[in-house]
Amino acid sequence: MDLLLAKNNHFDSFLQRKKKRLQSLEKATVQSGQDVKSKLKETTQNPGLNNAVSLSKSLFNGATWIGKSYWRLIKPLEPSFLEKVHYLETDLAQYILHRVRNKQSISYKKATYSEIFKTLFYDFEISHLDASYESVSQVPQIDSSVLLVSGVFNEIFSTPAFDRGAKYLKEKYDIDYSFCPTSGIKSTA
Repeated sequence: MDLLLAKNNHFDSFLQRKKKRLQSLEKATVQSGQDVKSKLKETTQNPGLNNAVSLSKSLFNGATWIGKSYWRLIKPLEPSFLEKVHYLETDLAQYILHRVRNKQSISYKKATYSEIFKTLFYDFEISHLDASYESVSQVPQIDSSVLLVSGVFNEIFSTPAFDRGAKYLKEKYDIDYSFCPTSGIKSTA
């Protein structure tokens, strides 16, 4: 009976992850489409090499994001996810999570820094992928703001990638953000 219940819980987790990944694919499609439309409008209104490169970059980044989101959606049940769940059920992981939950120190004789980090990372990761999982760890409330400044990294990644991360922080943790419209391309503002 316990085995059947465990398999049902894993299947529920699988469905939760699939739902989240479908939402991610939909978001990737909509936001990438909006970004490409914006860059296409800029390029048609002001033709030039810089805008053509910017449009190409948006097309590439959007296609990459959509492709990755689609691949994650169609991937089968991940063994690595189940391995992480099983790891969190071990005595060592339970010891670490219990101590963290109760704000107690962890003996270096019982767990290394690496094991503590691994346990907390898996705990956060599983709670992120599976809405039914209750993490023992909580992200502390902080009063902060994020300022996105494009530039060197914007030549590799599109601004919307950083913008998406900031929007997630706003939705999840109510962290404010703003951005400066800049470009790392020579002779642009």
